[in-house]
Amino acid sequence: METFYCLPMAFGSDTVPALIHLGAAIFWIAGVVSVAGVGPAGWAAALLLCGQPALLRLAGSAHSDAATALFVFAAAGALSLWEDGR
Repeated sequence: METFYCLPMAFGSDTVPALIHLGAAIFWIAGVVSVAGVGPAGWAAALLLCGQPALLRLAGSAHSDAATALFVFAAAGALSLWEDGR
């Protein structure tokens, strides 16, 4: 993810890396909702994630936290699907 941040920053843009990080946070929340379901559990999971002060504070700045959480969540989801399919 930091490589994705370096490319726009090399051209002098600070806004694009922040948008990449925001997109990763949105995909992470959408992934949690899709795994938890569209019902009350999915909405509760999304609200719990959106209510985290660290996520709210850092979502609009270029950090690798949301991308790391997205990739870890995707890996755990893939492992769970693999385990169910054996």
